Amino acid sequence: MYYPAGGAIGEGMATKITADDFFTGLLASLAQGPTHVWSLRGVRFDAAVASAFDAFSEMAPLSNLDVMFRIRTHKMHGDSVVVRDSLYSAAQRDLVSLDNPEYQTLRLKIGRFDGSQLLEQIPGGTHLFSRVADAFREAYERPPV
Repeated sequence: MYYPAGGAIGEGMATKITADDFFTGLLASLAQGPTHVWSLRGVRFDAAVASAFDAFSEMAPLSNLDVMFRIRTHKMHGDSVVVRDSLYSAAQRDLVSLDNPEYQTLRLKIGRFDGSQLLEQIPGGTHLFSRVADAFREAYERPPV
């Protein structure tokens, strides 16, 4: 069983969730969909993750989750240190690869089955993270302003 930083689920207090937990759930849910490769060039990806995080932050209390991090994009550059650090952590955990010489392409290394297994273990589970992934996809596919 997956035991997050706050202990076993259902112990009466909110379950703490880290940025790594959030990215594991987001990536596992994205693995259920048709797209498994995203560009990291520019600010589009970071902005989409920030939108997904906003949706997650609104829904987390309903799942008794205590969010232990924040995702904010830099006002001038549009990127996020938390997003970049979490992507590198996900690559170290073999969930994604950062392809090409400049590491500007994110490719999922997990498929539907592995994603489903992860979603069964992560706080919030499939229901919460499918909605978070939908928010990510919607923001990522939105034409730039």
